[in-house]
Amino acid sequence: MSAGKNIPCSAGWFSTLAVSSALGLAVFLSACKSENPEPPQHLEATITPAESERTRALLRNWLECDECEEDQLQHVLENGRLLYPMLLLAVEKGAAPTSRELLRISLRAEYMQLEEFGESHPESRLALSESEYVQLYLSRLDERYIARSAEALSRIGGPEAQSAIRSALDHAESPSLQANLREALAVMSQ
Repeated sequence: MSAGKNIPCSAGWFSTLAVSSALGLAVFLSACKSENPEPPQHLEATITPAESERTRALLRNWLECDECEEDQLQHVLENGRLLYPMLLLAVEKGAAPTSRELLRISLRAEYMQLEEFGESHPESRLALSESEYVQLYLSRLDERYIARSAEALSRIGGPEAQSAIRSALDHAESPSLQANLREALAVMSQ
């Protein structure tokens, strides 16, 4: 991330998953995995919609914070059994498509403002095209989601977590993301 530059992020990507509970998401995830169709053992059978929303908000705060505080991760860890399926999905896929699209729209608007500013301030002109600018920040959003999900999963533990982090490492292109994923695996090996 460039110095002093905040990445605008959508605050509601989890609500767009159309899953009313963590159990519903676990069933969805299990259907995507051909080798093990059973949901994780550590999930409760039911949670209330209010509890589901509260835990999603905790995870969203951790995944999207710019200047994270230790208690944000701690809240995720304390609710690990409820958030586990969402963390697995985030480490595999990064940000949700709706979150990415909302960010894309925001970045395009931001680019137009910066481009307009650059017209009257030539020293501040952007060196990137609009598509390069948008792609740069979208890739950073996915990297943030994957790295932070892996960090939380590494502390929660479990064979599914380790497998998901290894798979993410196999597909990671960014050296910084690779380093974050290796660090998560190292934490799990301790």
